[in-house]
Parts: sequence; structure tokens; C-alpha cells
Amino acid sequence: MKIDPLIAEWTRSPLSRKTAYVVGSFIVLTGIVHLIAFPFIQDAVWSGPAGFRKPIVFGISAGLTVITMAWLLRYFHPQPRLHALMMYSMSVTLIIEIVIIDLQRFRGVPSHFNTATPFDSVLWALMAQSILVFAIVSMTQGILSFRKLTAPPALSAAIRGSMILFFLSQVSGQLIVQNGLDIVTKDGVFIMENVARSTVYGEAGNLKLPHAITLHSIQALPLLGLLFAALPQSASKSGAWVWISAAGFFGLAATAQSQAYLGKSIQDLDPLSAAILSLSIATFTVPFAYVLSLHLKCCIVKNRKSELRKFSQA
Repeated sequence: MKIDPLIAEWTRSPLSRKTAYVVGSFIVLTGIVHLIAFPFIQDAVWSGPAGFRKPIVFGISAGLTVITMAWLLRYFHPQPRLHALMMYSMSVTLIIEIVIIDLQRFRGVPSHFNTATPFDSVLWALMAQSILVFAIVSMTQGILSFRKLTAPPALSAAIRGSMILFFLSQVSGQLIVQNGLDIVTKDGVFIMENVARSTVYGEAGNLKLPHAITLHSIQALPLLGLLFAALPQSASKSGAWVWISAAGFFGLAATAQSQAYLGKSIQDLDPLSAAILSLSIATFTVPFAYVLSLHLKCCIVKNRKSELRKFSQA
């Protein structure tokens, strides 16, 4: 991995974007620290409301999210004050969320939906507000992505497609919150035992899966856009290929969301849903296979030219 582009990006980034990079890296580090520590802590559990999975997954995922959102912003039409407000707000809200998750994990109690004590209630209210602010900021960035971008066509398409999907992740996140509140509270009384099922709808519907799929579209689709942009000659209709992959991503998320609201596991598919899921996976992955084949072809051609050059000079 070449570090020159990373140094160049750091050098030309405004303070707000540098802050987001630092905060994101720190949050990822918290997840990695929990992952390393997990095997060495006696009686530590992986899953459950107070398990280690949450600080690990949330740490790595949230950290990568703020880093990616900051990096994407470099291609947006310059609006220094607004962009600074967005980056600082996003950084602060994610720090609040991760600190609360880690603190509650240390205390051995659930971080989400926990109103068992006044202190827990304050922490949950603070986290809920931070999640709302993050959703507003990400929606703002999504709207701004449809203004003129300075990225190559394929990457511009990837940014816009991923921001649409990312907005859907915030919608699904709010649905998780509403579902969790309905489950953990009965007649105004908090029921600790129900926290474990706060992300389950019906009998076996997994609300976390569609949220995770759309959340990480901002890594997957820009990667595809970068692969197209890195070709010596941009592939014909590269932007269309990106939108095809985005459609597959949407199909994956839609199938997962529909299964969740049917109260079914993603593994409990009827024939029609299985066909849609298979088609969505193919639609998402084929553009990646296509662009990778173009890169392989370029490498083969380059190597052949190099061999011919050496042969002619012999």
C-alpha cells in the first residue's frame, strides 16, 4: 500500500476532516483493543446485551464510517463552514456513542434501551440524541452529493449510490430503535430481560442485517468506483456498472428487510425471495468481477509489452 496518497490527503485536508480521520482511527482502535482483550478476560461473553461483540463491531464499524464519510467529502463542492460543522458533529456524536457502549460494557449492563436506573436513562437518552444528530448529518451529506462532484464519473456514481443506501441505513436504524423501545418497555416499565431481543422483529426477524448492509455501502461502492477510475482508460459506461452494483446492494437490503418484517430469518426464504436474493447478489458482484477482469487484462498487456521491450533490447 502506497503511503504517498495518504500523506497528500492528510496535508491538504482541513482541520475538520483531519479531526474526523483521527477520531475514526481512535474509534476503530477501541474495537480492536476489545477484540484483543476478549480471550483474556475471565467469564467474558461474546454475544448478548453486555457482550464483547457490541464494542468490537460498533467500534470498527463506526470508526470506518466516519473515516469514509470524511474521505468522500473531499470530492464535494467546497462549503468550508458547512463541511466543518458536519465533520465535527459526526465526530462528536460517534465518540459519545462509542464511549457509552464501552462504559456500559465495562459495567456489565446493556448500552442500548437501558433505562434501569436514572444514570442508565441519562446515558441512553444521550446516545439516542447522538444517533439522531448523526442521521441528520449523514442525510445532509447525501443531499449534497447530488451537487457537482470533483470525482471521476464512476466514483461520482458510487458516492451518490452509496449515500442513498446510507440514508436507508439511517432509516432502518430508526426502525430498530422504535422496535427496541416497544420490546423493552411494557406499561412504562423497563424489562431488562427483553433487551436481548430488541433487534428481533416477530419470531426471528433480524433488523440488524439490512441496517449493516446499507451502512457499509459507503465502503463497497466507492471501492468499485475507485477500481474503475484506476484503469488506464476508463471503462465504457463505468458509471452504469456502479449503478448496477448499487441496485444489487439495494436488492440485498430489501430482501433482508422484508424477511425481518415477516419475522423470518434470512435463511428461511421462500422460492421467490431466494430468487430475488440470488439475483441481487449476482447484480452486486458482477461489476466487481468485470472491473477486476479489466485490471487483470491491463496487467497481462503491460507484462507482455515489458517482455517484448526486453526481447527487442537483447
